[in-house]
Amino acid sequence: MIFEEVPLEELGFNPSEAPSADDLANLDDLAESIEKVGLLQPIIICESASGPQRYDILQGRRRYLAVKQLGHETIHAMVVDADAADLKLSSVSFE
Repeated sequence: MIFEEVPLEELGFNPSEAPSADDLANLDDLAESIEKVGLLQPIIICESASGPQRYDILQGRRRYLAVKQLGHETIHAMVVDADAADLKLSSVSFE
């Protein structure tokens, strides 16, 4: 795994894991917090196997949406390989 600043345009969601209404709830509060203190925890991503984007977001959809809402162009991310993604990181909640 590596940590890097990833352009938001290179990120997307697995079609079966698109943001839900719960993901969008209170997004303004999260964006305000990130604006004040910064992003405290990187999102977790892996190379996309199915979409047009370069990476799929495994964890941190709300953080991604909040950073995008703030107009940022990049986000700090932990890039994991496909084997780590197969461990179902997406089923573990870090948010």
